[in-house]
Formats: sequence, structure tokens, C-alpha cells
Amino acid sequence: MLRKFINKNLNLENKGDSKKYFYINLVIILIMFLVSAFFISKLPVQIPILHEGSKQIYIDSKIGVFLIPVLALITNMLFSLQKRLYIFHSIIYLLVLIGMSYYYYTLI
Repeated sequence: MLRKFINKNLNLENKGDSKKYFYINLVIILIMFLVSAFFISKLPVQIPILHEGSKQIYIDSKIGVFLIPVLALITNMLFSLQKRLYIFHSIIYLLVLIGMSYYYYTLI
């Protein structure tokens, strides 16, 4: 019952739009890579990627700056193979792009 309600209201039954959202997400991910390339020379040598209380785990910024775009590209491809791309995936990728840009800006 809940699944039918969600599918009906979010238009999840139309799998034909999956290809359209795949290309929209690719553009967003390309912008993620461009933002990462822009910030790579401005970031410190190491950036924190994991916080465990007062302890922080650092990684080289040349690798760490591209982690989020690579993970976004992998998830986009996996969702596309399953034909499960919807508008909310694009919204999530946009929010990740904004959050990533803001985080890199605060590290400068």
C-alpha cells in the first residue's frame, strides 16, 4: 500500500526518463569535477575526510578532492544500469555539489 502510494505520487513507475536523468546527472558530476579542479591548487596539502570525535583522519588533497565526484559518477552509472534514476537523484547530486563546494571553500 505504501509502495503504491509513493510510486504514484513520485512518478516512479515511468522508467523511460532514466536516460534523461542520467545525462542531467552527468552534467552535474562534470561540474563537480570542475569545482574540484578549481579548488585543488587552493586547498592545503592534506584535508580531513573523517572525524572521530576529537581525532581527524587526513588524506592528500590531490586524491581527496576527487573522491566525491568519483563516487557520484559510480552511483550514477549503477542507478542507470538498474534504470532507477529519478528527479530526486539529480536534486541530491546538486545538494552534494553545493555542500562539497562550501566545504572546500571553508578549508581555504
